[in-house]
Amino acid sequence: MNKTRKIIPGIFFIIGIFLLITAVTFYIDKKKFISNSLQVKGKVIKMIESRSSSTRSSRSHLVYAPVIAYIVNSKEYAFTSPIKSSPPAYEIGEEVTVYYDKNDPANAQLNSLKDYLITIVSGGLGFLFTVIPVIIFFAEKRKNKSK
Repeated sequence: MNKTRKIIPGIFFIIGIFLLITAVTFYIDKKKFISNSLQVKGKVIKMIESRSSSTRSSRSHLVYAPVIAYIVNSKEYAFTSPIKSSPPAYEIGEEVTVYYDKNDPANAQLNSLKDYLITIVSGGLGFLFTVIPVIIFFAEKRKNKSK
Protein backbone atom coordinates (compact mmCIF):
# COMPACT_ATOMS: atom_id res chain seq x y z
CA MET A 1 0.00 0.00 0.00
CA ASN A 2 1.60 3.25 -1.06
CA LYS A 3 1.89 6.23 1.28
CA THR A 4 -1.05 8.21 -0.21
CA ARG A 5 -3.39 5.24 0.11
CA LYS A 6 -2.49 5.07 3.81
CA ILE A 7 -2.78 8.80 4.52
CA ILE A 8 -6.13 9.53 2.85
CA PRO A 9 -8.16 6.97 4.86
CA GLY A 10 -6.42 8.24 8.00
CA ILE A 11 -7.47 11.81 7.23
CA PHE A 12 -11.05 10.70 6.58
CA PHE A 13 -11.01 8.74 9.84
CA ILE A 14 -9.88 11.82 11.83
CA ILE A 15 -12.54 13.98 10.14
CA GLY A 16 -15.13 11.30 10.95
CA ILE A 17 -14.16 11.24 14.63
CA PHE A 18 -14.37 15.05 14.75
CA LEU A 19 -17.86 14.96 13.14
CA LEU A 20 -19.04 12.27 15.58
CA ILE A 21 -17.79 14.30 18.54
CA THR A 22 -19.59 17.37 17.14
CA ALA A 23 -22.83 15.40 16.77
CA VAL A 24 -22.66 13.96 20.28
CA THR A 25 -21.83 17.38 21.78
CA PHE A 26 -24.77 19.10 20.07
CA TYR A 27 -27.11 16.27 21.09
CA ILE A 28 -26.00 16.29 24.74
CA ASP A 29 -26.23 20.10 24.96
CA LYS A 30 -29.74 20.09 23.48
CA LYS A 31 -30.96 17.26 25.72
CA LYS A 32 -29.43 18.89 28.80
CA PHE A 33 -31.17 22.18 28.00
CA ILE A 34 -34.52 20.47 27.40
CA SER A 35 -34.28 18.37 30.58
CA ASN A 36 -33.60 21.49 32.70
CA SER A 37 -36.30 23.56 31.03
CA LEU A 38 -39.95 24.27 31.46
CA GLN A 39 -42.47 24.22 28.62
CA VAL A 40 -44.85 26.92 27.55
CA LYS A 41 -46.91 27.52 24.43
CA GLY A 42 -45.59 30.25 22.19
CA LYS A 43 -46.72 31.81 18.96
CA VAL A 44 -44.80 32.70 15.81
CA ILE A 45 -45.20 36.48 15.59
CA LYS A 46 -43.09 37.17 12.50
CA MET A 47 -40.56 35.74 10.11
CA ILE A 48 -37.12 37.30 9.72
CA GLU A 49 -36.08 37.16 6.08
CA SER A 50 -32.39 37.08 5.15
CA ARG A 51 -30.19 36.12 2.24
CA SER A 52 -28.17 32.95 2.35
CA SER A 53 -25.47 32.37 -0.20
CA SER A 54 -25.15 28.96 -1.76
CA THR A 55 -21.82 27.19 -1.51
CA ARG A 56 -22.35 25.67 -4.94
CA SER A 57 -22.94 28.92 -6.80
CA SER A 58 -22.58 32.63 -6.38
CA ARG A 59 -26.36 33.05 -6.17
CA SER A 60 -28.13 33.72 -2.91
CA HIS A 61 -31.62 32.77 -1.85
CA LEU A 62 -34.05 33.89 0.82
CA VAL A 63 -34.25 32.01 4.11
CA TYR A 64 -36.62 32.59 7.01
CA ALA A 65 -36.21 32.38 10.78
CA PRO A 66 -39.28 32.48 13.03
CA VAL A 67 -39.59 34.97 15.88
CA ILE A 68 -41.50 33.30 18.71
CA ALA A 69 -43.26 35.13 21.53
CA TYR A 70 -44.21 33.44 24.80
CA ILE A 71 -45.35 34.45 28.27
CA VAL A 72 -43.80 33.37 31.58
CA ASN A 73 -45.17 34.72 34.89
CA SER A 74 -47.18 37.42 33.07
CA LYS A 75 -44.07 38.72 31.30
CA GLU A 76 -43.75 38.47 27.53
CA TYR A 77 -40.52 37.24 25.96
CA ALA A 78 -39.50 36.72 22.36
CA PHE A 79 -36.61 35.06 20.58
CA THR A 80 -35.52 34.37 17.04
CA SER A 81 -34.83 30.75 16.22
CA PRO A 82 -31.31 30.16 14.89
CA ILE A 83 -32.74 27.62 12.44
CA LYS A 84 -33.46 29.22 9.07
CA SER A 85 -35.25 27.52 6.23
CA SER A 86 -36.62 28.03 2.77
CA PRO A 87 -39.55 27.77 2.47
CA PRO A 88 -40.45 28.99 5.98
CA ALA A 89 -40.86 26.11 8.44
CA TYR A 90 -43.57 27.98 10.38
CA GLU A 91 -46.46 30.27 9.62
CA ILE A 92 -47.17 33.53 11.40
CA GLY A 93 -49.69 32.79 14.15
CA GLU A 94 -48.67 29.14 14.43
CA GLU A 95 -48.55 27.80 17.98
CA VAL A 96 -45.31 26.09 19.03
CA THR A 97 -43.90 24.54 22.17
CA VAL A 98 -41.16 26.66 23.70
CA TYR A 99 -38.63 25.33 26.18
CA TYR A 100 -37.18 27.98 28.46
CA ASP A 101 -34.53 27.96 31.17
CA LYS A 102 -36.36 27.97 34.51
CA ASN A 103 -33.68 30.28 35.98
CA ASP A 104 -33.61 32.59 32.93
CA PRO A 105 -36.94 32.68 31.06
CA ALA A 106 -35.39 34.84 28.31
CA ASN A 107 -33.20 31.85 27.33
CA ALA A 108 -35.51 29.76 25.16
CA GLN A 109 -35.40 27.22 22.35
CA LEU A 110 -37.68 25.16 20.19
CA ASN A 111 -37.39 21.39 20.19
CA SER A 112 -38.13 20.29 16.65
CA LEU A 113 -36.48 17.88 14.27
CA LYS A 114 -34.90 20.82 12.43
CA ASP A 115 -33.08 21.74 15.65
CA TYR A 116 -31.33 18.38 15.45
CA LEU A 117 -30.23 18.87 11.84
CA ILE A 118 -26.59 19.55 12.78
CA THR A 119 -26.58 16.42 14.94
CA ILE A 120 -28.14 14.25 12.24
CA VAL A 121 -25.92 15.47 9.40
CA SER A 122 -22.64 15.51 11.32
CA GLY A 123 -23.44 12.17 12.96
CA GLY A 124 -24.28 10.52 9.63
CA LEU A 125 -21.22 11.89 7.87
CA GLY A 126 -19.06 11.13 10.89
CA PHE A 127 -20.25 7.53 10.86
CA LEU A 128 -19.46 7.14 7.15
CA PHE A 129 -16.10 8.94 7.39
CA THR A 130 -15.14 6.68 10.29
CA VAL A 131 -16.44 3.31 9.10
CA ILE A 132 -15.26 3.45 5.48
CA PRO A 133 -11.56 3.97 6.37
CA VAL A 134 -11.79 1.10 8.87
CA ILE A 135 -13.23 -1.16 6.16
CA ILE A 136 -10.48 -0.06 3.76
CA PHE A 137 -7.83 -0.71 6.42
CA PHE A 138 -9.03 -4.26 7.10
CA ALA A 139 -9.52 -5.00 3.40
CA GLU A 140 -5.93 -3.91 2.69
CA LYS A 141 -4.66 -5.88 5.67
CA ARG A 142 -6.49 -8.99 4.47
CA LYS A 143 -5.19 -8.46 0.93
CA ASN A 144 -1.59 -8.09 2.21
CA LYS A 145 -1.96 -11.18 4.39
CA SER A 146 -3.02 -13.36 1.46
CA LYS A 147 0.06 -12.37 -0.58
